[in-house]
Amino acid sequence: METALSLWANQIGDTGAQAIAEALKVNKTLASIRLEDNFLTEAGITALRETGNTSCELK
Repeated sequence: METALSLWANQIGDTGAQAIAEALKVNKTLASIRLEDNFLTEAGITALRETGNTSCELK
């Protein structure tokens, strides 16, 4: 089973980060997500950090 997700350079922005954050609240299998070069601001990063999912590493 794949436990890593690479979304590098997909221009997801804060709206996409907020959608991923909602998914991470219920997904406990994913171990890491790569989000470099996605135009995230503090709002998107905060949404990801506040998911409560401590098993997933954000890169």
